[in-house]
Amino acid sequence: MGGRLPMVFAGAGLPAPQMNSAGLAGSGPRSPIYDYIAGTLRSLLPMAEAVGVATAAEMKVDTLAERLRKEAVEQRMCIMLPPFVGAWANTPG
Repeated sequence: MGGRLPMVFAGAGLPAPQMNSAGLAGSGPRSPIYDYIAGTLRSLLPMAEAVGVATAAEMKVDTLAERLRKEAVEQRMCIMLPPFVGAWANTPG
């Protein structure tokens, strides 16, 4: 959606927005990113099951953060999430 925000603003009759983007990345055993990913997946689990994407048993969300941490540390990986994009515009007063 972030890349389409200028078009959305224009469609709403707003001026071109000012925008910024930031992304969460992490590595090492103390990074909070593993818990963040597991928490996000936990929140999506009911919908994933409802549409038949995966079951709770398949996802094993209760152990996901530790499994991600173990693999990332062993492989010396950096995990990067998609960026968050913010946009705003000022309308003439």
